[in-house]
Amino acid sequence: MTHAAWVVLSTVAGPSGEYRETSGGSGVWSPDGALAAQAGPEPGAVVTAILE
Repeated sequence: MTHAAWVVLSTVAGPSGEYRETSGGSGVWSPDGALAAQAGPEPGAVVTAILE
């Protein structure tokens, strides 16, 4: 919050290596910490956010 930066986190969804399941949940958070967009746990999910 000090630097008013947007945060984008990309995580694996679906099987990965020795793990049969992963959590997914990639997302975008605004500078105030509010969730702007979040993908679910399904592989191939895509989210977009307009940064203002």
